[in-house]
Amino acid sequence: MKRFVQNFKKNLLNFLQIQCFLSLVSLPIIVAWGLPFSIMTAVGNFIFSPFITAFLLCASLIFFTELFRIPNGFLIILLEWITQSWLYVLSFGSKTWLISLPETLIPFLCIIALCAFLALQHKKLSSPLYYIGFSTLLIFAIALINKQTKKMKHTDVICNKKRLSLINNNGKLHLIDQGALGERHNPSSWISYSLLPEISKKFGFTHIDELTYSDNKKTTQKAIDALCKEIIVKKITKK
Repeated sequence: MKRFVQNFKKNLLNFLQIQCFLSLVSLPIIVAWGLPFSIMTAVGNFIFSPFITAFLLCASLIFFTELFRIPNGFLIILLEWITQSWLYVLSFGSKTWLISLPETLIPFLCIIALCAFLALQHKKLSSPLYYIGFSTLLIFAIALINKQTKKMKHTDVICNKKRLSLINNNGKLHLIDQGALGERHNPSSWISYSLLPEISKKFGFTHIDELTYSDNKKTTQKAIDALCKEIIVKKITKK
């Protein structure tokens, strides 16, 4: 039992070290793409690793049993159980776990990523416990610099020559739609790949404090519904 606890502790520290390294090194790329990252990344990877392993193993066995015409009903039931369990755990996720950083921090994040890499080459800092502590200090530095960063006050996003204004008013993001949301019959892709990355890169926000729109087109209502599914919208008003 004592050996099991020691091995578990050692493996856990190694896992956390890898997660710290990957998170810090990938940050510049994530921010450049305008994507948020989750503060629960390490926890999620730790929880879902067994699910992924079991899912891939079971799916592979089903493939080969189908190929050789071997009865596999119990494997299909097992795969469905794994999938349903996975989806159940995912249902506890929250958008409040997401954090975005403005693109103005990319040069600083590149330095942080370099520090994370060089720390692995250091004899003492490369040990898991020291590396996790060093990474924690780097994360605090990112949080402090982000708090002091002057974020953009205003920008416009264009969709089919229609304008959507984003205004940062003392730390509160106001989105004013001037017809842009209703320009796409299928707005989900434009929201996911154009609007939200722009909000993340320019302002570092993972929520919208107020959305103001002016028309009653079905496509606008559809776009607002799609937007609310992707990001927290605290208040919606109509002109």
